Amino acid sequence: MKIRTKFGLFSGGVVMVTVAILATVAFILQRRLIESNMADIRRVQSAGFAAVCRQAITTDNELFMINFAKLLMESPGISYAYYVDGDGRIRVHTDKKYFYKTMDEWKAGRPGGVIETAHPVQVGGSPAGTAVIGFTEEYARGILEQALARTMSHVALTAGLVALAVLPAALLFAVVLTRPVRILAKGSEAVGKGDFTVQVEVNSKDELGDLALRFNDMTRQLAILDELKDEFISSVSHDLRSPMSAVKMYTQYMLFEDPDRDKILPQHRGFLLTIMESATRLGVFVTNMLDAAKIKAGRAEYHVQPMDAGASVKNVRGLFGILAEKKSVTLTEEVPPDLPKAMADPERLDHVVANLVSNSLKFTPAGGQIVVGARAENGKIVLWVGDTGKGISPENLGKLFRRFGQVDVADQRAKRVTGTGLGLYIVKQTVEGMGGRIDVTSELGKGSCFAVTLAAAPPGATVPPAGLHD
Repeated sequence: MKIRTKFGLFSGGVVMVTVAILATVAFILQRRLIESNMADIRRVQSAGFAAVCRQAITTDNELFMINFAKLLMESPGISYAYYVDGDGRIRVHTDKKYFYKTMDEWKAGRPGGVIETAHPVQVGGSPAGTAVIGFTEEYARGILEQALARTMSHVALTAGLVALAVLPAALLFAVVLTRPVRILAKGSEAVGKGDFTVQVEVNSKDELGDLALRFNDMTRQLAILDELKDEFISSVSHDLRSPMSAVKMYTQYMLFEDPDRDKILPQHRGFLLTIMESATRLGVFVTNMLDAAKIKAGRAEYHVQPMDAGASVKNVRGLFGILAEKKSVTLTEEVPPDLPKAMADPERLDHVVANLVSNSLKFTPAGGQIVVGARAENGKIVLWVGDTGKGISPENLGKLFRRFGQVDVADQRAKRVTGTGLGLYIVKQTVEGMGGRIDVTSELGKGSCFAVTLAAAPPGATVPPAGLHD
């Protein structure tokens, strides 16, 4: 989950919890306020009844008190009303059967679910009795619930409006706050892919701004170091190329062309084969380093022209035949005699096929087989290298053509398989630079097949003499 999402959810959660707490507090306070108001209303009504009782006693007009009690019964929520004198005898009651009854008699028959509110009656400053009104609890509860429902609807509406206003603001704030982090993450991703020229733009004057400045300083230093590294590799690789070619050429001459080659002792022949094998490996390695440096610097050139693609396949025998024989791997070729010409750079295509065969040799065990072939397909020329090696898992197929990308590194080290992770990267860049494409199919435990698809040369095209593409 991204930081801005986490921050937005956290901010939204805080807002919602705060709104919920405020709504709960508002509900409790409003309930208490409503209950207090209802109690005040009951006290006012009982005080009014007490005033009527006082006036009726003063004027000796008990009928006035009885009529007012009847009038009270017309008010909603009032169950009964009565006046009890100082001797504890009920003088007036809305229920006539309790006239002049004692309080004990009344209490025995008093209905339940009623809230009584009493108010003393004083005449001439002396207590004369008590005026009592009984309010129905159910009615009071209904009034309370209606009032609270109205209050909660207002609170819910307010909470919803607050949430609608605050949540987008929190999400926007999260996006703005994490924008420098996203920019830095994108820059770090570019650096991870080998782009040391990236510079991030963060205008904030806080810790993130300082981090961005340090990141930019770091990438500038990395770019300088990377350029120095490329220059060093290019220079050293170029200087190594000629000596390696000479070593390989003289070793090959001694083994296969020298008139006195039969005089070479068997053990010395073995040494010379090892030298030739090492020179072949080192030659591919040096060429890869040079090509990688050119590709990265944008200086790779491709002289695409009509050529015999089958020749690149057949050249593999001379380049890797000895190495395959030493590993007890069968190396064969399949090229039809009527194969049309392909549009490619001859030298670059030779190197592509060499890299693919070299890669297959690394992962094909003794007793395995590597087949290098070419065929015409749908107006294209396809060169392919198939092996019976260990195969590649589906999740690792996407990593094959990355620069310095290697899969199952631990397993390679355990089996002493060495490599730079440049071969397949250069293959892909080179093939695409010549206008083609490369595909791979693989199955664990059964092997892999790399297919290079190139454009076919126009009918009647001739192959230029050797050396014209250099």
